[in-house]
Order: sequence, then structure tokens, then C-alpha cells
Amino acid sequence: MKSGWLRTSFALFLSSILLTSLARATNTEDGLYLCGNIQEFSTTEGSIKVDITSESCHGLNTFKLPKAMNAAQLPSTGRICFFIDSNSCKRGFVYTITKIEKE
Repeated sequence: MKSGWLRTSFALFLSSILLTSLARATNTEDGLYLCGNIQEFSTTEGSIKVDITSESCHGLNTFKLPKAMNAAQLPSTGRICFFIDSNSCKRGFVYTITKIEKE
């Protein structure tokens, strides 16, 4: 009798871990959070070059601005922190800024 209860409890425990892992994997989060110094800002191309100081995407990178984002919202110089549409950052890829945050 006890072994049946233990098996059921163990199966429920493993199921809860699996479901929690799946929920985290499918959860739509904001993406990678980056900070850096603005080097170049192009309103005509809708892009911004930022020298990223965050370890996860270090160096000069170009990012797209979403069409819905008003360019007036962005500082043209100085430091900026933002989320991108990816949880990782690879050199040579152009990611879209999804949200700008205060540092």
C-alpha cells in the first residue's frame, strides 16, 4: 500500500517539475536586458548603434527600433538601457529594441 502511494507522489513530483520547466521555456519575457552608450542614431533608417557595456553582448552593435516607438522617446546621446527581442546576442545580428528602461 505504501509503495503505491510513494510511486504516485513521486510521479506527481516529477510532473510538477516538468510542467514548471515547460512554463518557463514558453513564457514570453521581455528578452535580454542591455545597457550601453549611444554612438549613432539614425531616424531615417530607424536604427541605433550602441556600444554595449553589458557582458552578455559586449561591444558596438546596431539595433532596430520598432515602428511603433517614437524616435522622440529616445535620447540621441548618452547612456541607454533596453530590452531586445531575443534572450541572447550574437555579433553581426541586428535585434529589435522592444522596451527602453531607466537604468
